[in-house]
Amino acid sequence: MIRGTGKRRGRPPKWLAEVSAGEPVKKERKKKRVVSADARKRMAEAQRKRWEAARKAREEANA
Repeated sequence: MIRGTGKRRGRPPKWLAEVSAGEPVKKERKKKRVVSADARKRMAEAQRKRWEAARKAREEANA
């Protein structure tokens, strides 16, 4: 991936500098966020209200 990209201008990105220096690259995994079923229902209802408001505004603009 590093080879064949042609000449770069400017400072290399941090990951490329680490790979070039021979340092091991460690990736930290982010913990997956868990949303409860109740919270998911509240979010869905709120989105439906937003869609309804947008639909009404669009109908009023076209009328």
